[in-house]
Amino acid sequence: MRHIIPAILLVSTMVQAAEITVTNNAASGAGSLLAAIATANGNSEADTILFAPSLNGQTIPGGGYTITSELTIDASALGAGVILDASYIDRVMYITIAASNVVLRNLTLINGFATDGTPDFVNFQDFGGGLYNEGGSTLLDNCRIRFNASSYQGGGIYNFGTLTLTNCEIRGNSAQNNNTSAPTPGGGGIYNAASGSLTVRNSDIAGNSSAGLGGGLYSLNQALIVNSTFAGNTAQTSGGGIHSAGGTMTLTDSTVVSNRTLNAPVINTEGGLGDSGGAGGGLYLAGGTLFAHKVAWAFNTTGNGSSGGPTNNLFCGKGGNGGALFITNATASISSSSFTFNRSGEGGNSIGGIGGDGGNGGDGAGIYGLSGALDLFDCSFSFNTNGAQGIGFSSAGFPGSGGAIYSLRSMTTTVRRCLFEGNYGFSGGGIYSYTPTDFSDPVTRVENSTFIGNEALQEGGGYYNYGGKSELLHCTIVGNQAPDDRGSGVASYGDSLTLTEVKNSIIESNVFSDVDIVQSVSFNSFTSQGYNLVGTGNATNAFVQAGDSIGNLLNLGALGDYGGPTRSLIPLPGSPAINAGVVSVVGTDQRGVSRMDGAPDIGAVELTTNTVVNNLFSTGPGSLPYILEYPLADPAITNAITFDPALDGETLLVEAPLIVRHPGTAINAGGLTNGFTLRAVNSNQVIRILAGTTNVYFEGITIRDGYAGTGNGGGIEVGVGAQLSLRRVAVVDCQAGAGAGIAALSGASLEMANCSILRNRTVESGGLGIGGGIFNVGTLSLDACTIAGNSARLYSGGVENRSVLFLNNSLIADNDAVVGPDIYKALGALNALGPGTNLIGNLSDSGFTAGPQILVDPEPLLSPPGLYGGPSWTAPPTFASPARDRAGFNPALPQDQRGVSRSLDGGPDIGAAEYVDVLVSNDDDSGPGSLRAALATPFVSAPRFAPALAHARILLESPLQIQQSVDLDATVFPYGLVMDAQEQTRVLEIAAGIPAVELNGWTLTGGRALDLGDGNGAGIKINPGAEINLRNCTLFNHIALFTGGGIYNQGSLLLDRSTLYHCGSGALNVGGGLAND
Repeated sequence: MRHIIPAILLVSTMVQAAEITVTNNAASGAGSLLAAIATANGNSEADTILFAPSLNGQTIPGGGYTITSELTIDASALGAGVILDASYIDRVMYITIAASNVVLRNLTLINGFATDGTPDFVNFQDFGGGLYNEGGSTLLDNCRIRFNASSYQGGGIYNFGTLTLTNCEIRGNSAQNNNTSAPTPGGGGIYNAASGSLTVRNSDIAGNSSAGLGGGLYSLNQALIVNSTFAGNTAQTSGGGIHSAGGTMTLTDSTVVSNRTLNAPVINTEGGLGDSGGAGGGLYLAGGTLFAHKVAWAFNTTGNGSSGGPTNNLFCGKGGNGGALFITNATASISSSSFTFNRSGEGGNSIGGIGGDGGNGGDGAGIYGLSGALDLFDCSFSFNTNGAQGIGFSSAGFPGSGGAIYSLRSMTTTVRRCLFEGNYGFSGGGIYSYTPTDFSDPVTRVENSTFIGNEALQEGGGYYNYGGKSELLHCTIVGNQAPDDRGSGVASYGDSLTLTEVKNSIIESNVFSDVDIVQSVSFNSFTSQGYNLVGTGNATNAFVQAGDSIGNLLNLGALGDYGGPTRSLIPLPGSPAINAGVVSVVGTDQRGVSRMDGAPDIGAVELTTNTVVNNLFSTGPGSLPYILEYPLADPAITNAITFDPALDGETLLVEAPLIVRHPGTAINAGGLTNGFTLRAVNSNQVIRILAGTTNVYFEGITIRDGYAGTGNGGGIEVGVGAQLSLRRVAVVDCQAGAGAGIAALSGASLEMANCSILRNRTVESGGLGIGGGIFNVGTLSLDACTIAGNSARLYSGGVENRSVLFLNNSLIADNDAVVGPDIYKALGALNALGPGTNLIGNLSDSGFTAGPQILVDPEPLLSPPGLYGGPSWTAPPTFASPARDRAGFNPALPQDQRGVSRSLDGGPDIGAAEYVDVLVSNDDDSGPGSLRAALATPFVSAPRFAPALAHARILLESPLQIQQSVDLDATVFPYGLVMDAQEQTRVLEIAAGIPAVELNGWTLTGGRALDLGDGNGAGIKINPGAEINLRNCTLFNHIALFTGGGIYNQGSLLLDRSTLYHCGSGALNVGGGLAND
């Protein structure tokens, strides 16, 4: 005991982390947040502050909370969190560097105000109205920083350490200019200092303002922004959304929208010059590096220039440059992003005196590059507009130039695989390039890009090169506009200090002329590198190199989505651009399609000619995903995707949804005897048809294992207004919240014939839990289809009809749901019948009534879903099925889903598959009437056994080989049937990949597998991917050389009320009865 007691005393005196609960919303005193923080500050351990349930959504008055030790303040257990309101008396919270690690969860910090109260001195008290992070690591999770202010930096948050925001909102905060001797304030929402590191995920920074720089965010160091939005922020001077002035700014999967810089202040000085509007409406990059990927820049604007001072206003202010982005002394790399409807500011107007000139409009409505480097990849610039000129008493200014991009002076600009559409500027509707004149770096280089519908008021509708060197390689520049002889396509300044090089490009079919030198025509500054298609203009005499052609009928498709991240113009068959270029350093086109199929096409896009799937890869030429992404362009030609015969019966493992976006797409595996399977492997949908995609057609494919979670269409999702026709298609084993097999959304058209929807089910929780087979909100037509074995958690195991359902010769039975197990007809939906006869298992809630065209039978007696011949899965009727010979004949469908004649016997069967009647009439090993002959019969599904076979023993001389799904039911005999291999050979072997083999009521005996090369599985050998169910079966007296005397399983095996005994294995002594490998 002498050793134990000191240990106990030692433990009792240790300081431990505490869990402190705030019990009231008082500003101070026992149970208050202030008291809880004071307790935690006195404890050196990592404490946690929680809140009583009664404080859910409550406001705690007061501010000035100071945290000096490691602490978590957690209101995540309260749905509405807790509000900390400083009432503009103090900042809300101050986290000292000593705190090291602080976590705030589900808190709202509002109405804080940071100021030292003196207008001529700045210190930390002027920073961070909502939160000041002095230097430790702080995490804000699901927090809201609202309506706070500072008299200098960081209206919402000032960060001097490491700050992470997840699922947060920074809104309505302001950085004010209350310090007359201080530099320009910044960071209305957040200020990230030079020593700070900032991470923002899944958050909104909106409606914040700065009297100086960075309305949403001002950052001097590393900042990572992921899946977040900057919206409606304002700054007076620069960076309406963001001002980044050092370090690395990374933006991914984010939106920068409707941010703005303000108009220049009114000039009250007598005779003073007007000021420029604020620059960089979305982001002002002043040093450091920007990486932007998948960022949407939209509706950002810069401020207008001001008028000059009263009386003698000589010059009015210029509109702000860089509607979305301003770059100076920095490097920017931007990929897969869009710049849409951004605008630069207008020039100031003269308002008094005489002789005043109006201000110029701002340049670069999309991007203004002053110095540094800009790399653009896979981006689109659409409908960006430069500001108008100001009105002056003496003369007006000029509108801004470079509708999409203005690249100036010491800026190296590289543009790859981009689209410029509908942009507007004074000069250079698309791009205005003005670089140094020594023809060395920096230069502006544009490759694999399309310019269409851009307009310049003065010159260069698509592109204007003013001084320095521009390179245009594999570009398509059509349909742009500028005044006649001013380069509607491309204009180049006409002097020896300007060089515009063009190679493998199309500059033709622009509104007036295509290629022009401007200002001075004494020198042709265009240089052709050959292989260009050009139209008219005063510079066409430069295009006389090899492969150049003047005046062409281009035969291009309309601007559209032909694959890749941006829309494009694709050459149609017969276009002079096809195979008319020369191999260059550019190995792919604007979409990423290889140009290595002979001579490259001229222009930005390579015509895709291969529509034959010839491999099982998930990407690359010849793969199905690749061909779907990059189709033929001619709308008169169906994009018929077929399959190399070598892929007969193969399976493509679908790792992400196959997206169908092109009208006329047809995936046709009907020419393959055994079809083609698409099988999801990453818990993903199999096929998604985008909204409005019309005339889509699939044939001869099986879609398996799709998963849409709680969403729609695990197998196929037919988007709003899309059109899909299915022939000989099966959808099997898929899951979703609604429409586990197929979901046809609002206004969609889904027309199906000879198709099977089998064994799909809605997810067990979440989602709507409706439509196990099909969920229809459009128009659904089912002709000779089978929908069976599907289930839904709530409604409509088979079909949920919320709009229009047409039914003809179809079987919908053996599905399961709480309401409407086979069909659920929603209120206001319409059911319609064709001339044939249908079989429905349960009419409850279906909207149909029994009659000559609607047969009702809850036992459809179908074979299990499987491969019974033909290109896709089916569930054929058995001999006793009520579906047999009951359908009406449809001359449009003379064969079933597998290709079996509908006139095979007494009449067509209801559903997708015909029963093929085969009778086993003797117990011979082979020959007519034998079991072996029955298994070799094409399309057999469930052979019958003659009554004379009662007590029969089929003596086998070689193994029975099963090459397709089959249902062998011997329970018609009281003692079943026997397969006896006579201790000479294996009894049964299931080929690889064959599903749905059923044996019921059989005895298998006398199997031997003693061959050194094939010594496994004497009774049954199940090869990889095969599936067999043994029900009421007995296996005995089987011996294998190696493993699995009774059964050797490399696939899927179900034993139901079955027995294995007196089986053994030899050399390895493993799995005498069963080896599961």
